[in-house]
Amino acid sequence: VADEATKEALAKLVGTSEPVFLCKLFNESVCEASNDLSHAKKSFTVLVYNPYSSVRTSNVRIPVAAPSTVRLTGKKHFLDAQVVPSTPIASAKQALQNQAKASPYELVIGYAFEPFAITSFTVEPSSASKDTTIDKLRKKVNKKVGQVTIENDKVVVSFDTSTGLIKTVKNKVDGSTTSLTQNFFWYKSAQGDGQKSGAYIFRPDVNHTDDDGQNTPCVGKCTAKLTIVKTAVVSEVHQVFSDWVAQTVRVYAGREDIELEWTVGPIPFSDGFGKEVISRFSTDVKSGDSFFTDSNGRDMLERKRCTTRKHAMDTKCRPSVKAYNVTEPVASNYFPINTQVLLKDSKTGFSISVDRSQGGASLIEGQVELMVHRRLLQDDARGVAEPLNETQSISPYDWKDKSGVTHHNPYRIGKGLVARGKHWVSVTSKKRAPSVYRRLQSEIYYEPVIGIVPAAITNPHHFKGLQTELPEAVEILTVEKQPAKAGRSSVLIRVAHKFGVGEDETMSVPVKLPLSQLFSAAHLATPKKIVEMSLSANQLKKDMIARRRHFKTDGNQRRDSKTIFTEKPKGKDALITLAPLQIRTFMLHY
Repeated sequence: VADEATKEALAKLVGTSEPVFLCKLFNESVCEASNDLSHAKKSFTVLVYNPYSSVRTSNVRIPVAAPSTVRLTGKKHFLDAQVVPSTPIASAKQALQNQAKASPYELVIGYAFEPFAITSFTVEPSSASKDTTIDKLRKKVNKKVGQVTIENDKVVVSFDTSTGLIKTVKNKVDGSTTSLTQNFFWYKSAQGDGQKSGAYIFRPDVNHTDDDGQNTPCVGKCTAKLTIVKTAVVSEVHQVFSDWVAQTVRVYAGREDIELEWTVGPIPFSDGFGKEVISRFSTDVKSGDSFFTDSNGRDMLERKRCTTRKHAMDTKCRPSVKAYNVTEPVASNYFPINTQVLLKDSKTGFSISVDRSQGGASLIEGQVELMVHRRLLQDDARGVAEPLNETQSISPYDWKDKSGVTHHNPYRIGKGLVARGKHWVSVTSKKRAPSVYRRLQSEIYYEPVIGIVPAAITNPHHFKGLQTELPEAVEILTVEKQPAKAGRSSVLIRVAHKFGVGEDETMSVPVKLPLSQLFSAAHLATPKKIVEMSLSANQLKKDMIARRRHFKTDGNQRRDSKTIFTEKPKGKDALITLAPLQIRTFMLHY
């Protein structure tokens, strides 16, 4: 239902009667619509909707079949466009589930996408009958070269060719530089006596793991084979660590962050060991015993590393516990990371943004590790009643063998799962770090919606949802049309301040926002009435505050429960104020 509504909305807003196709497997280089159209040398239109409420200088990758028969027309303000080879895998063992449908190439389009707007691009076949220049873009790197780099106007990433690993990162915007080594390692899971590692429990084998986890084996030979691609829109280095781990490091034009797309699996277990695979980043940032992780994508919380000496009593790492007996020095230092993790010292900020929730830790100064994949051989006795040994498919839990005997334990079918994901690394000055990672966090969460139209749309309508660009510290979380009542339409809107108190020197201040000047559509431009709702929008905020209970705190002092900035929208612009990290919900009646 959601897909059909999305396709209908895209077609209506750009003014086409042609069908719109949505592709869900861009991360596997799979989009049958664009692949088949480019293979047939037919023109098609790419529609990109930006659901983020600010301008984003970003890139979209469209799978195509023809290596050099695609060009971009009809736009003069895009950054650039280039056909490049699609994301490679390490070996045939890593073949993704839809590998047979994957396109050999991808059209990369760089553009400054307007907020709440649809941008259309027409892709046309060129007149060239055959051209192999795209295949020649990918070049092997000689280990004896010493160093190779990829860069744009904002960042430089250098690689040590003798190891195949990242060596340094330099930010051209503010001059920040850090040494950086990133590699893949794995913990041997606990599977002997005592608590096993499983679906609910992460517990490395204490007999094979140092207290600080630094002796964990790396994947393969601890080095990577390199190939490199350099174009005007994107430069990338492909790393192959083993036949089951590969990674592509990318630097896009106009971007300050570095994208690392990793492909891990199927995790081998012929040695009888369950494995928990991590991506470990080692820097020269003097972070001490602290690092920062997000709290559900909102506040950034400082985390203190507990001692990594087994069975030591730690009196500092857990403020709520006077003395903490550290029995699991690795696992006890893991924290949930929903959007990002940050290291910083007096000069530098080093942040990693993630595309999904992951566990992570900083076990020594200047280091961050993120769990990316797991394959375990024993159950942890927490309710699942089976090991975390995921494969491409599985039999029914109750099945009959050839003799007609019913079994109640399923069996695995096919190879182990292959996981693909992304990490985004930012190296900045300490002062600029919050503004960089907060914007990146929002851009990752509000991923562009891409539609493929099997025709070149003539004079498409330009849909733009917002009248003006929002302040940098503000984002719109929700815009939701409500069922009409008595012929009167309403729109629910949630707006949020992105920065925490004291997080950023300039952004962590109250911000004013005009609610009546947000939307560009004529019928939404001037609401007749605006009322503030509770966060869940199930009651008026004033009613919620009136019935809120008041509690006494230490010393029998009553705490005032008034919320920061609860004033009604003011003036013809319906001006409101947002405090740091505040979210406010309004119903706009028309």
